[in-house]
Amino acid sequence: MAKQEKLAVRKETEKTGKGKLISPDGKFDLSALTEKQLRYWRMIYPTSGVLFLMSEPGIAKSATLRDLAEKIIHIPTGKNLRYIDLRLAMLDETDVGLFPDKGKYIIDGEEKTVLDHIAPRWAYLSNEVPTLIHFEELNRAPLAVRNAALQILLEREIGYDFKFNDEVFMVSTGNMGDADGTDVEEFDSALNGRLIHYKHTLTLEEWIEYYANDNIHNSIVNYLEKNIDKFYIGVKARAENDNVYASPRTWTFLSDYIMKNYGIVDEHGVRQQPRIDDWIDDVSAIAHSFVGGTAAHFIRHLRDILKISIKDILDRYSELKADNISFSRDRKADLLHDLRQLDLKKMKPNQLQHIKMFLLDLQDDEISAYLLYLIDEEYDFEENSELDAKKNKFIIGFLKDKEFKKFHNVMLGHINNDGSDSDDSDW
Repeated sequence: MAKQEKLAVRKETEKTGKGKLISPDGKFDLSALTEKQLRYWRMIYPTSGVLFLMSEPGIAKSATLRDLAEKIIHIPTGKNLRYIDLRLAMLDETDVGLFPDKGKYIIDGEEKTVLDHIAPRWAYLSNEVPTLIHFEELNRAPLAVRNAALQILLEREIGYDFKFNDEVFMVSTGNMGDADGTDVEEFDSALNGRLIHYKHTLTLEEWIEYYANDNIHNSIVNYLEKNIDKFYIGVKARAENDNVYASPRTWTFLSDYIMKNYGIVDEHGVRQQPRIDDWIDDVSAIAHSFVGGTAAHFIRHLRDILKISIKDILDRYSELKADNISFSRDRKADLLHDLRQLDLKKMKPNQLQHIKMFLLDLQDDEISAYLLYLIDEEYDFEENSELDAKKNKFIIGFLKDKEFKKFHNVMLGHINNDGSDSDDSDW
């Protein structure tokens, strides 16, 4: 069978049900995995080699693997993989399975006391349910710890009696050494031949799509979208002898600081993103401790945005847009509040155009809310259609702009729900 035909059969075997992605043995639902996680899983799944992911510190190796385990569903039980993270650089050999013990065994027909090893609790836990064991910092661990971990990774056993079952999966990670300023041990050629070396990367787009949109304060996301070079600057920071630098990990730490100290939990138990005004003075004093020299540029960026007023939107939004200025959601809320205080009839043509440009750069729900506000406050319904059209000529003209076409049905429904019998043809 040709290679392409084999791949087609493999894909057809994995694809079952309504768009679900199932492992060839039918035991694991992989549908929620990202493309990158699926690639990693396919290297982990055969258990005939050991995937060794390498990257600079702070590039979300652990987070990616933990998320992978949480997304894979073991179909027979309906549960996700158990995830066990062994941070080898922080352990000693007894934690990994080299704790000696005396056991009695029958050897050559005679009971003898011999030295054996005790399997740690995490090993027994991994055999209870399908599990992913992550051996972290493999090339930074002390020699005894590394040797103990390698026996497990390569032989799938501890001592002579404990063996891991077929639903225990293993992966290892490490750092780059000189390339990223970490102290690592080089593996010999025999060991390297048994590891599947793969460089882990994380683009800003991946981080935002799969993590940051749901977990990071939007001011940080907005900033990084316009300053991609500030997403990770570890190498540059080390060259400047700065021990603290921006990375996905440290941006997450800074976001957690903001959210936990200033976020308000709503009635549904969800922590709302706090307004920049509430925390910027405090964060400007401590941000360097999180993201190093990038902090000054980040805070300056935020202060510049806070200085932009509704007058700037009216008079020079096209200029701001050309400069790729972006606003956090809470800042947009401030500007929309100020916009509601304005009388649109008094605006100059270029100001009205800037208002429309600003609105169209918002999220659909934000645009809809403002347009419906205009209907409630500015649209004065008249039973007589001719009188209605004449009296509301300006606001109807503004709302019926072709740029707002996708919102016309929403606006019309809002008018009719208010009890009016307006002529739909006007819209």
